[in-house]
Amino acid sequence: MKNLFIPILVVVISLLISCSSGKEEPKVDCSESDIALSLADTLRPDCTKAGSITVNATGGGGEYLYKINGAKEQPSATFSDLGAGFYQLSVTDNNGCTATLDVTLEAVPGSVTAVADQTMDAGCEGSSGEIMVTASGGDGVYKYSLDGGTAVDTTEFGSLSAGEHTMKVTDGEGCSTTIDVYVRTGVSLADDIMPLVNANCATSTDCHKSGQSERPVFENNPSAVIENSANVKEFTQSGYMPFDDTTLSQEQIDLIACWVDDGALDN
Repeated sequence: MKNLFIPILVVVISLLISCSSGKEEPKVDCSESDIALSLADTLRPDCTKAGSITVNATGGGGEYLYKINGAKEQPSATFSDLGAGFYQLSVTDNNGCTATLDVTLEAVPGSVTAVADQTMDAGCEGSSGEIMVTASGGDGVYKYSLDGGTAVDTTEFGSLSAGEHTMKVTDGEGCSTTIDVYVRTGVSLADDIMPLVNANCATSTDCHKSGQSERPVFENNPSAVIENSANVKEFTQSGYMPFDDTTLSQEQIDLIACWVDDGALDN
């Protein structure tokens, strides 16, 4: 009996092992899985630090693994050391089901700063203006582009006409800032405009027709010229001023316009 028992026991154990190993686990239909991936937080990169993306997975079978742009999977839901750009993130649960999420990480604007100083006036109707740009922030390696032109290393720009110019400064990481720079003509109220006004006033009281005493007195009155600068420009250009056979040359008319366009400064 003892010799018969051992073979029977071996057969029973073998049958049990055979039945157990042949049993198939039920498969999960991932099309019906509720696994989802959402954006939890981002740190936008700037010119001094990298960015990061943190996602949040829900549903599915748990025990999540994450990856970004097809890289190696990781258990952490945070991806660091990222620059600005487009990223595709995915999560996989222990059932093999996945969910994806597209994230565009934008750089922080204004990380690079710049100021521009005018170093030379343009002159009225001229192009002698010069500016110098000083940039800071970012990685310290800058390119400068004036009015949409080619980006260059130089910080000084010359042969500029009067008026507003646009300067873009970009660092080596692609971070940039844009500033507006106004180049002035340099026409002086005291040296250029008041001598014209005083020499061409129609009467000793004002620069208007006789009898219009209610109009502002310009002669020897810089404050009145500044206060009424827009009208002075308009009327001298149209020929409405000055009166009584007094005329201005085109150069003098342009000089007044240049001064007004500079901001009618008390200079």
